[in-house]
Amino acid sequence: MSMTATRCRTLSDVLHPIVLEDIGHVIEQTPILERLSGKTVVLTGAGGLLASYLAYTVAVLNESFLSQPCRLLAITRRNVRFYPRLAPLVEAEGVNFITRNCAEPVVPFSPPVDYIIHAASLASPIDYLDRPLETALTNTVGLTALLEFARTHAVDGLLFISSGQIYGSPPERHVPTSESYVGEVDPLAPRSCYDEAKRFGETLCAIYDRKYDVPTRIARPFQVYGPGVSRSDKRAFADFTCCAARGEPIVLRSDGRVRRSFCYLTDATVALWHVLLRGERLEPYNVGCSEPLMTIRELAELIAGLADEPVEIIQPIQPKQRKDDLCATHDDHHDDGAPLVTCPDIQKVSRLIGSDPKVHPAKGFRRTLRWLADEWADGRGVS
Repeated sequence: MSMTATRCRTLSDVLHPIVLEDIGHVIEQTPILERLSGKTVVLTGAGGLLASYLAYTVAVLNESFLSQPCRLLAITRRNVRFYPRLAPLVEAEGVNFITRNCAEPVVPFSPPVDYIIHAASLASPIDYLDRPLETALTNTVGLTALLEFARTHAVDGLLFISSGQIYGSPPERHVPTSESYVGEVDPLAPRSCYDEAKRFGETLCAIYDRKYDVPTRIARPFQVYGPGVSRSDKRAFADFTCCAARGEPIVLRSDGRVRRSFCYLTDATVALWHVLLRGERLEPYNVGCSEPLMTIRELAELIAGLADEPVEIIQPIQPKQRKDDLCATHDDHHDDGAPLVTCPDIQKVSRLIGSDPKVHPAKGFRRTLRWLADEWADGRGVS
């Protein structure tokens, strides 16, 4: 089987050209994807930003590369029609959609299953603060159900998509943050429904790996962006790109000094496939980019300058947020509640892949803005 990118026959008609090109790059950089031929993959949270690129990968592989199609069981919390990202895959070969809330302690599928990717979880603070119990249960009770299935049916691998937020707000001496840093998170803080649930999810993976020999692997993504960003997300990278694509002012809701490094979807997707198929068990892998590390103000300036027509950046004076105010925890839009800096040390995953991330933020955000502009021009909009 040749893994050289070729033009797709059917998906080229339904996937945006930028997305199709992105998935071509993912396949070029991940020849180990040949292992998916004839296999069955369960993907929870398939409607999410990062998970959607994993689903696209399987669909393109089935159409143009694999000798035998890979069967993808894509699980979403709501009916697939509620996820615009997944519309191009509704009739894709080998892709089967299942509606089920992954916070429940049962699995909605039967063997045979070769690989499980647990990507289900609310990722935007505005969402998980609104549904904290569902967030906690999805990353613990729902994960346990998948681990139990993996234990009793001898799967080849289970990937838990954790989060870079398990580190809390690392001190400067631990920036970039390596996997050896154990982190510090307040278990009683509003955000802990996500942060602590991800931490305990990793513990569950370690227990099942050591005690029951379940081949678990753990990835910790950091600030992943790209085509598919939603205006309802409300994290800075999503809010800024959606505003810029529509020619609206970018509004900074903090002093803009919080620092982040950002990872384009193709680089993150390549890393996740490598971790699932080649990663070491009981070894977490940071997934992201170490540089450039920029302030939220610098991010706003970058995105504003990439828009078709430069947009204004507005930074109104904000009253001091109360520490118990949930609005103060909406990630990098505010200084309270969110980590002051998130930047991963990615040496481990780069060694696994054999290369560093390839997409600089200027290129990645330009592609994201082009995708958004086309979506709105076609009247689809972004939920």
